[in-house]
Amino acid sequence: MTTSLIKRSNLLGRLVIDQQTTEELGHINQMFVDVKSHQVMGVSCKSGLLGRIAHVFRWADINSIGADSMLINWNADAPLELSDAMNTMVNHELWTDSGNKVGTINDYCLDSETGQVTDYLFVSSGWQGIKEGAYRLPSEAVINVGPKRIIVKDEAVQSAEQFSEGLQDKLTQAVEFIKEDYAKTQADMTSLVEGAQTTASKLQESAQQVAGQAKGTASNIQGQLQSVVHKAAEHVQETAASVQKKVEEASPDEASAPEKEVGEA
Repeated sequence: MTTSLIKRSNLLGRLVIDQQTTEELGHINQMFVDVKSHQVMGVSCKSGLLGRIAHVFRWADINSIGADSMLINWNADAPLELSDAMNTMVNHELWTDSGNKVGTINDYCLDSETGQVTDYLFVSSGWQGIKEGAYRLPSEAVINVGPKRIIVKDEAVQSAEQFSEGLQDKLTQAVEFIKEDYAKTQADMTSLVEGAQTTASKLQESAQQVAGQAKGTASNIQGQLQSVVHKAAEHVQETAASVQKKVEEASPDEASAPEKEVGEA
């Protein structure tokens, strides 16, 4: 697991997988915090129609937390037993030790490796001009936690900083995305150029083959025409010689035949 901070709300809905069986156990729907140590003790997930199947496991059972899922060593025979010392902490009213209602806890940040809550996030009800938005409240500022309310030190609320969700992380992610996109674009362009070069080479080769075939075909046709003409000329000569011979053979007979006199019957 990484050692970066993560919001509780960012874990909700994440798929839970039993690493030993690779089976899906459900999707995270709740987390339980020890109100004294501010340690996430367990996580619950639900599956099935309308989420009727629920599993509760220990934070210590988690092997890794990824962007898409949470891998755990699920022990169905030893599920986490919830106690009064555990609470979800969300939607608790936030009060100061001066007796002022400040707002409502709506989330918290935790160490994704240890499960330790570092900051509670609250939204203000407009107390003492606090602007809209979420504010960070260090877990050490908490004095007491009940079923519905949480009491914190007044000075901690006075100095609370407005929460900006991972601005640096978002910038880093944006830079990484641009780098990845640029690298992908370069790879695509290289592939495109190589493909174009290959296509051009194939087209040139095909053109040369076609030209060679056309040249060969033209030569073949020319040869065939010459042969036909030659044969035709020979045939004409032979025919002319044959006709002349027949004429010569027929001429003496016609010359020696007696002429018929006029009136001879």
